[in-house]
Amino acid sequence: MCFNHAWCNEHDVSPYFASEVITSAPSNWVELLKDVLREVYWLFEHYTLARYPIVRGRRIWQPSKEYRREQAEEAIRSAEKALLVISNYLRENFGV
Repeated sequence: MCFNHAWCNEHDVSPYFASEVITSAPSNWVELLKDVLREVYWLFEHYTLARYPIVRGRRIWQPSKEYRREQAEEAIRSAEKALLVISNYLRENFGV
């Protein structure tokens, strides 16, 4: 996530999103952006698990064997919903 070309972060940006983006958003966007945060917050745990596999006993936790198709589809729906709202927000407020 990059903000005003001044700050970039690749990992969990939800605290920054909540404290800086949502609080400075125009009032008509606040609830939509809060919904985005609620919608995708659960994805961060799964991002970490997929990126840094856990060793359990003598075996390594493998995301490709642990997740079901339905979970993947739900994650995609959440991400697409967030992307749509954020894209519209950036277009309307920053011309991006």
